[in-house]
Amino acid sequence: MKRIRIEVVDREYAAVLAFKTSADRFAMIADSYRTARMLVKSGVRLLHPDWTDSQIRSETARRMMNGTN
Repeated sequence: MKRIRIEVVDREYAAVLAFKTSADRFAMIADSYRTARMLVKSGVRLLHPDWTDSQIRSETARRMMNGTN
């Protein structure tokens, strides 16, 4: 059985977002993606210090697309 997950945005955070432009919100999403990618890449490099940069990039992309499984 699949678990249902309901997320609710904090009212104060929603109020802040209401004053952001679409470009501002897009920039926030892009920054979050870059940060997540950097963290995943660092984790892969830590787990596989012997891998080439190409292997690290490939595994990072795989994890970003499909998770760690």
